[in-house]
Amino acid sequence: MQKSFAKNMAYNVTYKMLNVLFPLISMAIVSRALLPPGVGKVTSAQNIVMYFTFLAPLGLASYGTREVAKVHGKELNKLFSELFVINTISTFLCVAVYYLMVLGVPRFTAERNLYFISGFAIVLNFFNVDWFFQGKEEFRYIAVRSILVKALMLVGILFFVHETADYQKYAFIHVMAIGGNYLFNVAYVWKSEVRFTIRNLELKKHFSALAVLLATNVAVELYSLIDVTMLGFTCSDEVVAYYSNAMRLVKVAIFVIAAIGGVTLPRIMKLLSEKRQDEIDRLVSGVVMLMLALALPCCAGMACLADKIVFVLFGKDFAESIPVVIILSGLFLFLTFSNFLGTQVLVAYGKESEALVATIIGAVVNISLNVFLIKAYQHKGAAIASVISECIVLVIMYLFARKHFKLKLDARLIISAIIGCLLMAAVVWTVKGIWENMFVSLAVGIVAGVLSYGLFVFSINRHFFKTMFKLFVK
Repeated sequence: MQKSFAKNMAYNVTYKMLNVLFPLISMAIVSRALLPPGVGKVTSAQNIVMYFTFLAPLGLASYGTREVAKVHGKELNKLFSELFVINTISTFLCVAVYYLMVLGVPRFTAERNLYFISGFAIVLNFFNVDWFFQGKEEFRYIAVRSILVKALMLVGILFFVHETADYQKYAFIHVMAIGGNYLFNVAYVWKSEVRFTIRNLELKKHFSALAVLLATNVAVELYSLIDVTMLGFTCSDEVVAYYSNAMRLVKVAIFVIAAIGGVTLPRIMKLLSEKRQDEIDRLVSGVVMLMLALALPCCAGMACLADKIVFVLFGKDFAESIPVVIILSGLFLFLTFSNFLGTQVLVAYGKESEALVATIIGAVVNISLNVFLIKAYQHKGAAIASVISECIVLVIMYLFARKHFKLKLDARLIISAIIGCLLMAAVVWTVKGIWENMFVSLAVGIVAGVLSYGLFVFSINRHFFKTMFKLFVK
């Protein structure tokens, strides 16, 4: 049975939102308990672990989703088993290298227990089969599972994290949240129609595509992780906390918007197999316009309310995060679309190598800029480097992707969105200074901004939104 694209989008938006929103809520609690030094310690450890958690799956997130969407029945059993075995081997190697590094590198000696706890997230990747559920378009299951696990994580934080000395407890709860997701996966896979087999497995045929995707993931994650790594090696734990909290904050809305296009890969694959290029053009153009209509106001709103959001979520100890949030708000206009073009459009057309070129260039630019900007401006410099590199990646991604579809932009929507953002900014700046209470000021600012922008843009572009709704329902 073909699943509703609109429902899949809603479930995926929910899933992506929870993946970032729950950690953000937990950080609002944790920041006040651990303060910048404790937050910086945990963030530095998690940053090192993330290099391995992105290496271990070998690019299966995109490749597995694409391949699972193609096959059924016994072929699906064979494909699932092959990819599961590959993931098991790569995860084992990453676990071994990580723990040898923690034991052998002097820098990790002072916080060895923290790095041992955080590293268990790599071990749990043995059970990571999210690519199977995404390929089968099981976004409802993914969203429900995420809600349950994240809620349990939040309860654990409320009960066990109360002071700076509890930073290792927080790291352990975070790892257990990851493990909960994967253990649910194992139970759910067993109930599905797929069965594991060891007969006639062909692992080699997947290696070339996975190698390209792995290289792409390494390049992507290199410049998304290297900033925290470089800050950790050259600056204090407090600086790491200022930057990492700001980045988490900005990525909440970015990943929610990106999730709108995050369910298009299986659908594009289906339309390609049926040679329905016109529908692909309409689908991609519609998704791009919808994401643009959301990304612009998020960028403006985040910049206008940066001070209120930081104080409400993290407390006044994180005042240094405010300029970083303002700078990183530019990522709404770059990261959202580069992610969509790279992981959805180019992967659907089998052009992973083109995405790799773009991300490698972005990584080189990011690292080069970080060398100079972090030394001069610390966390602010890392933010500037991230925005510039993402802008360059988006331009290159688009130059590659435009060969595969015709992007039809609605000038009326773009102009009205820009005017709506200016109107929203004026309204937010006016109302946010009326109330002294930070919570009230932030709430009123958000509501006023959403209403002023939403009513203005929707009133002018009702036909566009009605067309998009009909397209997604279809």
